[in-house]
Order: sequence, then structure tokens, then C-alpha cells
Amino acid sequence: MPSAATYRGVGEFAGFMETWTEDLDGWRFDVERLINGDRDHVVAVVFQHATARASGAPVDLRWGVLFELKGGQVVKMQHFLDIEEALEAAGPHRRRRPGDGALRPSVDRRGKAPATCRLRFGAPSDW
Repeated sequence: MPSAATYRGVGEFAGFMETWTEDLDGWRFDVERLINGDRDHVVAVVFQHATARASGAPVDLRWGVLFELKGGQVVKMQHFLDIEEALEAAGPHRRRRPGDGALRPSVDRRGKAPATCRLRFGAPSDW
């Protein structure tokens, strides 16, 4: 990740994403896998693909994003270049039951996940 920093709220996060992608063309962010950690944590293994605008070089990156959940809402995201570190930070893996607050990929009307899925997040009340 470009630097260790804390971004609070949707506005700061959107600003970070603009900075992150401003020199890229065809930026795509795919969620490859969601892995349940302890009751309040989920790790997303994500893959970014883009092309550097200046050089035309591919910019591919795979990393882990640790989501902390409270009341079914994402309250914190932490990025790890080492996916194993993200998994360790998530706590012990456990099998989730439907409806217990895990992140879920968007699905179409037939219940099928698109090839590139978006995650739906609710905004915490303190944002």
C-alpha cells in the first residue's frame, strides 16, 4: 500500500481511492475470496488489475483486506500485502451461519454472483 495512514469516513476513503487510481487506466478490483475469521472479522483476498497511464505497464496486485464488523456493518478495513498476515489478524477461522453478519458479494436476480463482484457495505452511524 502506498503509505501507512488512517482514513476516516467515506470522504477520506474516496479521496484515498482517487489518489490510488489517478495514474491508472482500466482499473479493476476483483474479490477472489471471502474468508471468515472470528465472529467480527472477514478477510477479502482481492486482485487489482490496471495499466499505468504513463508507461502502459500492467499494474497487478493481490492482497488481503481485513474487515472488522459491528452489528453487520463494516467499521474498519485494514490492508495487508501479505495475505497470511491478514488471516492471522482475523482470528480463528470459523464456519458462519447465514445471516450472522458476514460480507456477501452482490448477486443478480437469479442468485448468481457476477464475474466481478461488488461488496455491499452499510455505513456505520459514526461516519
